[in-house]
Amino acid sequence: MSYSNEERLWALLVHLLSIVSSIIAPLLVYLIFKESAFVRYHALQALLFQIALWCLGAVFVIMSFCLIGIPFLIALIPVQLIWPIYAGVKANFGELYEYPVVGSIARRSVGI
Repeated sequence: MSYSNEERLWALLVHLLSIVSSIIAPLLVYLIFKESAFVRYHALQALLFQIALWCLGAVFVIMSFCLIGIPFLIALIPVQLIWPIYAGVKANFGELYEYPVVGSIARRSVGI
């Protein structure tokens, strides 16, 4: 399926903005773009991915009190930076890229 340039741009932006705004930009885009399932799919994915990162970060912070979680916290930083960039580039090419775990949830929720 072919998506418009505007849809692909917003799908790219939602992934990139999630790096700096965490859940705010994906949530706003998801709520605003009701007419485009493609943009809503990518916004919901970015939102769920950021929520999952928050949860993992909280677990790793608790684990770091016994020094086990520190390497995991350090490993979470490049994941938070690289994965949304990769997903955004794929979205800009009009692909329905899926994050592991949260991608299938977003796909079912949006109905793609």
